[in-house]
Amino acid sequence: MSSSSSTYEGGYLNMRKRMLMRAASMLVGAGLAATVAPAAVAAPAAQHLRVPAAARSFHHQTSRTAKTATPNVGNNGGVLNPGDKLLPGQKIVDNDATLEMQGDGNLVIYLNYASGQHFAAVWQTRTWGNAGAYLIMQGDGNLVLYKAGGTGALWSSGTWGKANANAEFYTGDLMVGSDSTQTVFWDSGTGYLAQKDANGNYPDVPSDSLLSGEALWPGNWIESTNAWVLMQTDGNLVVYRKRDGKALWSSNTWNKTNVVTVMDSKGVLAVIDKSNGNPYWDSNTWNSPGAHAQIQGDLNFVVRTPSGTPVWSSGTYNQY
Repeated sequence: MSSSSSTYEGGYLNMRKRMLMRAASMLVGAGLAATVAPAAVAAPAAQHLRVPAAARSFHHQTSRTAKTATPNVGNNGGVLNPGDKLLPGQKIVDNDATLEMQGDGNLVIYLNYASGQHFAAVWQTRTWGNAGAYLIMQGDGNLVLYKAGGTGALWSSGTWGKANANAEFYTGDLMVGSDSTQTVFWDSGTGYLAQKDANGNYPDVPSDSLLSGEALWPGNWIESTNAWVLMQTDGNLVVYRKRDGKALWSSNTWNKTNVVTVMDSKGVLAVIDKSNGNPYWDSNTWNSPGAHAQIQGDLNFVVRTPSGTPVWSSGTYNQY
């Protein structure tokens, strides 16, 4: 097929946040072979865009229900039941991610490095400048952020009419859903990429790979033991070291809106404009059908063919 007829395609995102960890593979150096990329590509088809939250299952478990009487709600995610609040300064911690009701009125989801300090915001309500604002899970199913004293709503999940719904923060995703029907009514769209295991389940273990036909939307990531690959909300794809949150490599595509990172079936990893499919950055690996992208345990981000041959690398190996 000629380069001019190439298109981005594939089922772009499996939105569950449970996935199978695959072991990190061989160390790869720089100077990998590349092929010529086409000048432009077609936009992804509408049916390949993000799976609606309503199509997902709700994984609330009573054992993880957390109250908000203290600023630190828990280390394994948490649930806000009808009437529960998240007050200024309070937060829910889920391994590497934190949902925090900031004192300035902004509700933010952060990634944290090893010490627990925040280094990247992956979602926010953009309601800063409202000191004293608080979050409440209402009995009508709506998750609402109110001004201090409850004098006005600043943000909501738009899920009213869903009586007895819960809000859950787990695997970096904030969700509103129903235990009884195992349905998600709304979610933040953040968290790590999900891939089914051999039994068709989503293990609570982060994956290290973006497979052919999959995508990372802003606020999504893959991870290995020592590093993340985060699709930032500013449009930049970044490799971060977990130890201290240091950025080791990026696609240099910051300040781009309406973007998504795709692993095309033809073997190219690319940050594209989702409205027209044009790439802002790509790995230049067009002759590698079925290739996948992997963040290795040695901190190197690699594109590999189905046989395991590396065709592109970020060159960040062994930067512990």
